[in-house]
Amino acid sequence: MCCYLGGSEHRGTSMEEKPDPLFFGKDDHGFSLVEILITLFVLSVGLLAICGLTSGVMRSNAFSNKLTTATTLAQEKIEELRGRGYAGLPSGAGLVSEDYGTIIFHPSFKRIVDTQDPGTPQNRLKKLAVTVYWDGDAHRVVLETLLGE
Repeated sequence: MCCYLGGSEHRGTSMEEKPDPLFFGKDDHGFSLVEILITLFVLSVGLLAICGLTSGVMRSNAFSNKLTTATTLAQEKIEELRGRGYAGLPSGAGLVSEDYGTIIFHPSFKRIVDTQDPGTPQNRLKKLAVTVYWDGDAHRVVLETLLGE
């Protein structure tokens, strides 16, 4: 067979007869061991990365859930104290504590209410601060408000 290449004549096999190294021809009978090992390695690295990401997302989700619960507990207590009105609150500084295990449906939280009279009695204001702790006092949420007469 004869081919013409740029001014000179070339004898040999045509392009159709040479096997293309990127094309899997009829003589290929599956994957080599090296190809399988590389594939397994790449899949393993990908799966390990996904597992690490998943555990991080789960930890963040659990923390967010506790933070939301603590904020809700603090807000509920502030609303309860607002319902009592100015006269129903203790005069002067006062702390009311609900320890771990005493809050119904939320035994892993502790709530402390601090009532203060900021400034002079003419202000007729009381400052309420509700602090909710969880995880053995490792985390806390503090909500403050002023209640007027």
